[in-house]
Parts: sequence; C-alpha cells; structure tokens
Amino acid sequence: SIIQDVSRELVIERIEDIILTQSILEPLGDRMAPTVKFPHKTFLQNRHCRSLTSMFLVADFCHELLIGNRTTTIREVYYHFVTHFRNQ
Repeated sequence: SIIQDVSRELVIERIEDIILTQSILEPLGDRMAPTVKFPHKTFLQNRHCRSLTSMFLVADFCHELLIGNRTTTIREVYYHFVTHFRNQ
C-alpha cells in the first residue's frame, strides 16, 4: 500500500467525520443500529465489537494527539489502553 502525505488538519477532519457524522450519531438519532463502513470493511455483527471498539479508542487517542500537536509511540498507545488490549 502507498502512504500518502496528508495534512494534520485533513486527518482530524476525517476522524471527526467518521465518529461524529456518518457512523455513530446520525444512525442513533434515527433509532437505527449504527453501522461503520471503512473503505475495505463493514462492521455489522456483534463479533466485530472488539475490533470496532479498538479502532475507535485508537482513533480518539490519535485525534487528541493531533489536536494537541503531539506525537506518540505504538507502545504508549498500548499502555494507555492496557486493560483493553490483550497484547502488543
């Protein structure tokens, strides 16, 4: 896969778009079950809950880092959520 050089602002915008508009708040407002669609995967079933939760935890953590103009390591992310993740 090719990694594109994107701006910090664009990443913040995309995280907010996924979390705040298309996947969580709008469906809940319509009393529908939320579904999350990513370019290569859709999460619809209960067995996907752990993966989806992990992605949202990390996305929220990254969002806060980007807003604060900070950096981190994968190790720090793991230890921030050590009770959620089973291993590194």
